Amino acid sequence: MRTEKGAALISVILVVFVLTMVGLAVMLFMNIEDTISGNDNRQKEALYLAEIGLRQGEQKIAATGTSQITSLLQYSNAHNQVPPSLSQCTGTSYLGTVLTDTSNQPLYMIKTTYSPGVTGVGAGFGYYSVYVRNNRQDPSGSVTIDHDGYVDLVSQGILLDANGNIQYQKILSEEFFLGSTGGAGGPTIGVTQGNTNAMSY
Repeated sequence: MRTEKGAALISVILVVFVLTMVGLAVMLFMNIEDTISGNDNRQKEALYLAEIGLRQGEQKIAATGTSQITSLLQYSNAHNQVPPSLSQCTGTSYLGTVLTDTSNQPLYMIKTTYSPGVTGVGAGFGYYSVYVRNNRQDPSGSVTIDHDGYVDLVSQGILLDANGNIQYQKILSEEFFLGSTGGAGGPTIGVTQGNTNAMSY
């Protein structure tokens, strides 16, 4: 009889142990799922910020004539990322020349409360920057002189952590045709994305 009571106690302890392990595993799984979901949301917010910047850039480019494209490419700003050659007018290594808005203010690190209530990510603020660069196929062979009326808009959306470091980043690129030759007219949209971990389209 005592042996049976001892066996029952051991069985109960084993069942409790197994249930505890299952409960801990479920909690761990839920925590990982929450983290992944949160990361996905932050990445989406960075993407939306980049889209906001792209729309701002479109307004500026839409009001720009082909005679002004070269001026946009040569705009002087401390945060320019001008490619050293026309062949490098692609990807995320060199985003281009900082674009200005309709009031000629640089569209660099524009602060927006697109992520209100988010803690630990730049106090709930996001930023976007807009760049312009010559298209890779421009016959001028120059990164600062436009010849065919095509220009690339590049918008960078970022979320910062509490220390001001980039935590999430998305980059969108869009090609515009503004000239009267060499294209069908209107913007040619080609959306591409990158992040701080993989700086490639």
